[in-house]
Amino acid sequence: MKQRQCRASTPIFHPTSYPQIKANSYGQSKLGYFCEVGRGGLMKDAREAARLYKLAADQGNDYAIKALQRLTSGR
Repeated sequence: MKQRQCRASTPIFHPTSYPQIKANSYGQSKLGYFCEVGRGGLMKDAREAARLYKLAADQGNDYAIKALQRLTSGR
């Protein structure tokens, strides 16, 4: 299966493509996870994962807060 980059090369998964994901901390954290581990045909992209986790964490998503801490601590 061909992997795609996490950013704009995959409009289906890009958060700006769907307004419901922009304001949905659950969707942002799940998309962050997909970018972090390379799921859904996406290549791993820790920077994009951190950006998405931060968006979700700013809305109070507990999973995203922990994932962002994990990414920024280097574990």
